[in-house]
Amino acid sequence: MVESLTIKDFDISRYHDEYIKELEELIKAKAKGEVQVMKQTVKRPSHTQDLIAVL
Repeated sequence: MVESLTIKDFDISRYHDEYIKELEELIKAKAKGEVQVMKQTVKRPSHTQDLIAVL
């Protein structure tokens, strides 16, 4: 059963770690003294609903 669920043609080179790449770029820029602007993250809603009241 496990063998039927196993991917036989898995190629790890198709996957890239974007976090590490961006972190390395940030570190290099800071070492050069460049000012970095942080990317805007997704804003969370300021109002949340009471789930009990909704039910």
